[in-house]
Amino acid sequence: MAHQINPHQQKLAEKLTILNDRGIGMLTRIFNIKKACAETKSKPSFLLDKNLESVLRQIQKKFPAVDKSQFQSLTSIKTDIIKSLAIYYFTFVDLLEFRDHVTDLLTTIDACQVHFDIALNYDLTKSYLELISTYISLMILLSRVDDRKVVLGLYNIATDLTHGHGDASFPRLGQMIIDYEQPLRKLHDEFVPHVRSIGDAIQSLAPIYDRRTCKVSDWRAKTLLSLLATPQTAHLMDASETLPCEYLSQETIERWIIYTLIVCPQQLVMNSKCMQLFEKALSNSFVHVLYRDELLLTHQYLHQNLDIYKSYRQLKLTELLNDTFKKAMTEQPLYRRERRKYIRPQLKELALIFADQPALLGPKLLTAFTALSLARDEIVWLLRHSENFPTKLQKEANKKTTGTTRDDYSDRTYPEFLFYIEELRHLITTYSSVIKQYYIECLSTLDSNELQINIKNLNMSCTEDESILLTSFYNTITTLSTTASADLRALRLDWFRMQAYTSVTKKSSLSLISLSHNEHFAQTMNTICFHSKCVDDIETLLYETSDLSIFYFYLTQFDHLFSSCIYYPSQIRYAIAFPLICQHFINATHELCPEERQQIGDLSLKSAHAFVDEICKQIKSTVSEIANEYFLMNEQLLPKNAVISRLRKKMPTEQLSKNIILHRNMIQSMVQ
Repeated sequence: MAHQINPHQQKLAEKLTILNDRGIGMLTRIFNIKKACAETKSKPSFLLDKNLESVLRQIQKKFPAVDKSQFQSLTSIKTDIIKSLAIYYFTFVDLLEFRDHVTDLLTTIDACQVHFDIALNYDLTKSYLELISTYISLMILLSRVDDRKVVLGLYNIATDLTHGHGDASFPRLGQMIIDYEQPLRKLHDEFVPHVRSIGDAIQSLAPIYDRRTCKVSDWRAKTLLSLLATPQTAHLMDASETLPCEYLSQETIERWIIYTLIVCPQQLVMNSKCMQLFEKALSNSFVHVLYRDELLLTHQYLHQNLDIYKSYRQLKLTELLNDTFKKAMTEQPLYRRERRKYIRPQLKELALIFADQPALLGPKLLTAFTALSLARDEIVWLLRHSENFPTKLQKEANKKTTGTTRDDYSDRTYPEFLFYIEELRHLITTYSSVIKQYYIECLSTLDSNELQINIKNLNMSCTEDESILLTSFYNTITTLSTTASADLRALRLDWFRMQAYTSVTKKSSLSLISLSHNEHFAQTMNTICFHSKCVDDIETLLYETSDLSIFYFYLTQFDHLFSSCIYYPSQIRYAIAFPLICQHFINATHELCPEERQQIGDLSLKSAHAFVDEICKQIKSTVSEIANEYFLMNEQLLPKNAVISRLRKKMPTEQLSKNIILHRNMIQSMVQ
């Protein structure tokens, strides 16, 4: 009899949480290694030593089969090599360990036959897709690290010369480096067993992604984000069946779609929904983020790896890539411009209303977060595409009078967007106590009553563990108090656990509850989790919807935007947004890479000071101009000028000139 897997014992929620955080940390470390190896100033000194050039070439050529007997010349510097390259080497070892854990977890999830649906098990599906996307990004980024073979080979040789044997991890590490020379091919082979789970998760994104990418005319018809369109309902709390999905970033959704489906092309053949999502995502953007400012020129990258998809001829991938690239280049700039035209006044409206009536932040907080998320998506899309406009197309556009140009990826009203994002963030932070009190009352009354009804209406009886969790959910939210501090992280983690327990098929589960048969219960719990974040974790919600730390990695363009803001009179009033955004930079750090925290913090402070100094200079210049104008106007009001002005009206010009001269002569003679 086959052994039955108990999902309760697999700790899927805990592993997904830990590995997702670990994955971001690994991306940060690999990103920094790539930057260090690409720049002469920060590259390890051994890689620049001309005396070692022949040795390094030999290591590069023979990797991973490096033998210390051939590199005895390194004996004198072996200690320095180990000391300098240890942080690089063990980062790759950590990456190998991370890869093992991810592989084990994905295999366990498949063995448990977990069903993913972002509308029901939001945390589970989001964490699953995020982990896969992070893992794929890591492996592609790994293949871009210069001198990775040399660094690992040098360290292993130095270790062998010192201890008489190489590092125990080196054989597997070397094989991983070789395997991911062409990461897409290796990833395609790795993800064959996970095709079904990925297909379920991706196709559940369809309704959310369709709402995010609908026409602007549909937004206008629905009066999206507007409170003034229906003032009689402005006091009512926002509600949605997929509440946490409403502020989910479009960039994140597209990254999930692209990265998962390029390694699982089987789903493109078998599942028409996945194919539609893939085509739409490719049509919406020609670059997708790996990490920070490391991007994937998706169409170009897939063209370079077409041989991987030879067995999927029915996809007509070449034709698909050409068509979607053309749409991304010609249709998206205009579409995005229309979106910005719609979102900008809505942001202003929300900022003015919430500033005047902060109590509305309680019931309409979801609207605020949705607006912030939409605005941030537009800002980031414009930033990435303007910086990565294809050079070939730019040359062609310069020869022609029509066609897409880099100017289509610029917007004079950029500073206004930034200002109102900061304004909304400031209002939410300032009135966080109002928001907290509102949602505590909401959780302890409305949500608790709704949860109680749903628990009674569950289709089947619960296991002991599930019964304990359900009781805990109800007791936690009913005992909330506005006077005591609240920490609801345990509630959210328990709901994450329960999603893992109740999202598996009956054959592999000991649970009698299925979320797919209790949709209303799942929607209620997702809503409760959002409300709980509004009580004790509003900073995370602000980070997810409106973090602009990406500008740290595009400082040149950020400075250019500031200069444009100062130049245009209609935008100069929004200049204060730039120093405020500098405080976002520190959000780009991660605890697995503490050494960059000081650097990012110092640069954010320096940038903020520079922006404030320039704003002060502009204020000084403007005040000086106003003072000069005031002085000239005051000069014109002097009595002598008043007499001359009156005479001009009554006398001809020639006679007036004679009288003025005569008048001056008389005054001079009297003085003498």
